Amino acid sequence: MQSVQRRAVNLVSHAYSSIGVDNLAAFLGLSVEETTRVVTEKGWQIDNATRTVMPTRPPAQADEVLSNEDQLYKLTDFVSFLEN
Repeated sequence: MQSVQRRAVNLVSHAYSSIGVDNLAAFLGLSVEETTRVVTEKGWQIDNATRTVMPTRPPAQADEVLSNEDQLYKLTDFVSFLEN
């Protein structure tokens, strides 16, 4: 799988609680069979009756927490600037 497709899979895991397998295949630029293989390897659930994929959100990483703390610091600094 190409890096662009890996990034797209990562984005889907963060943005969707469920997505149709046909839509996901079109989004990734893969066939439905290849998409099914990829999501199965990632441990995502597939409801064959409705042809829906339920992505599993990856666990938060330590650098994401720092990023949020940095964003909070910047926001606090900006609000302080506006108040003065």
